[in-house]
Amino acid sequence: MQEVRQLLKECPEFDVMGVFAMTRARLLD
Repeated sequence: MQEVRQLLKECPEFDVMGVFAMTRARLLD
């Protein structure tokens, strides 16, 4: 999920969405 981290650095506003994405990824993984 390195791409998500890069997006968070470029767009801090997507921090919340990024957290949700990482949470879902962990649940699926």
